Amino acid sequence: MENTESKEPREISIKDIFKTIKHGFWIMVVCAVVFAAAAYGYSKIFIPKTYEAKVSFLVDTSSTGGNAYSALYDYNLGVARVGNCIEILKSNTFSNKLSENLDNKYTAAQLSRMVSFTRDEDDKNSTSVFTATVKARTANDALVIAQEVAKISHDHILQYSDAIVEAYDVPENPPKAPSAPNSRRYALFAG
Repeated sequence: MENTESKEPREISIKDIFKTIKHGFWIMVVCAVVFAAAAYGYSKIFIPKTYEAKVSFLVDTSSTGGNAYSALYDYNLGVARVGNCIEILKSNTFSNKLSENLDNKYTAAQLSRMVSFTRDEDDKNSTSVFTATVKARTANDALVIAQEVAKISHDHILQYSDAIVEAYDVPENPPKAPSAPNSRRYALFAG
């Protein structure tokens, strides 16, 4: 017996596409809600909260001159000094000192992962500002570590450099809310 049906491709119209989408719409909505809820719940239950505290530092970059050449010199000096200060504070020596001052609650290795130093990204023209960001499991730990970083940085830098560094934006209260995880973002992406 021969097959009498034609082997020509069937054309699909836009009406057929919308009909298929309409038919499966509620399935897609239910799946999106279930995945979003699962991601939200997972991030709330299984991903530990992280609290963040920041300290801003100002590095003195002035020289004794007052002409155009000294302005260029001050700019280059600022770039170099901020970079040097960041490297000094990222050192194991600083992490060890920080650990000692915190009664060895955290090891130097843990503190070097918890504290990061970056140039100020908000002000591209500033060459003399950098920030220490502390990420900890509790809001109080983030505050205490940030305050200790602000307290000992000046003297530690002076041991290795002639740069004058002052902490000018030290947190006084623990962070109110965790910085991570962002459960809403997880839910949005999963949905």
